[in-house]
Amino acid sequence: MDSIESLLKKRNELPYESSERVTVTEDIIRLYDAQKDIRAAFSERSRLIGMANDAGFPDKMLVAFSWCVAQHDKDPQIAGHWSPLDNYKIILEYVPVFPTISREQIRQVQDDMEKRLVEAGQSVRTAHYFRSWNLMRMGDYDEALKYHEMYTGMRRNYYSDCEACERDRQVELMSRMHRHNDCMKLAKPILSGKMGCAEVPEFTYGHVVRSYLNAGEVDAAGKLYAKASRAVKGDNNYLGTMGDLLVLLARTDKWNLGTDLIEGNLPLAVETSAVELQMRFYSGVACFAGAVAERGGRGKWEISLPRSFPLRNSEGVYDPAELATWFGNESTRLAEQFDQRNGNSAYTALLAENRRLSGLS
Repeated sequence: MDSIESLLKKRNELPYESSERVTVTEDIIRLYDAQKDIRAAFSERSRLIGMANDAGFPDKMLVAFSWCVAQHDKDPQIAGHWSPLDNYKIILEYVPVFPTISREQIRQVQDDMEKRLVEAGQSVRTAHYFRSWNLMRMGDYDEALKYHEMYTGMRRNYYSDCEACERDRQVELMSRMHRHNDCMKLAKPILSGKMGCAEVPEFTYGHVVRSYLNAGEVDAAGKLYAKASRAVKGDNNYLGTMGDLLVLLARTDKWNLGTDLIEGNLPLAVETSAVELQMRFYSGVACFAGAVAERGGRGKWEISLPRSFPLRNSEGVYDPAELATWFGNESTRLAEQFDQRNGNSAYTALLAENRRLSGLS
């Protein structure tokens, strides 16, 4: 068995945003746990929170965060300068993407953030911001809009998300509510390059593409594709955005572009633990494969699929209708899990909207 020292050295040689670095860090944590070195185990788990997020493992991030919060509240001296509030912006972004996390659990996390903000003498603006975000992700658009109006009327503070991220969330809400003019007005400073951050405009491209398609402005949506695809390529945090781009490519019959996008990113979607992102990507693949079957003039479709994909064959030639059915069934299965958790039909409606926007019969 590797020693802690050898594992620390090994980790330093690995790329930061890599699954291998996450795995090595988990091995280090297990050894510290076995030694009952709580302080070192805390330090490594607090490190794992950001590392797992960047590497695309939000499930591991949530487990590490929960452990750190429990230890922080039990013995703040072990936590040092670490604070749950400094991590909640990452955590609350991901709690809705797992259908196994109930609405009540999400509400409890949101309420805990608000309680800690009040205890720290801070405004509850950021708590309302994430309530709006999570309600939107759970399909409660009217309730999300209510909290959107509350937090945008309050002064920003230290714990506010960055301005570009906040604006992106607002763009997404307007897109989901089919308020195209408001969506484009809010998106303008992002698309013009006047506002941005590490994840914006990457996320924003998908929201705007959907809004354009819903408004019937297909050419305007198409003009965004090249820039958007370059920005999100190969990053599993943007699988939902890629799903939106596949809907666009299905609508515009861009067979080669869609095939390339699927080949390059399906391995990420198959392996991701972020269920909502997987569902949205699979829905995009289902729509694109359906368009290939209906309008592509191809009885067979040459496409490279990952080894772990259930329908993969050695020839790399597939019936597009069969693939459309498989991805459609999988995305529907996942959407129904979210709808059951959310208590509405927002995600099955989203899948139906994807088919309509793709121009499928």
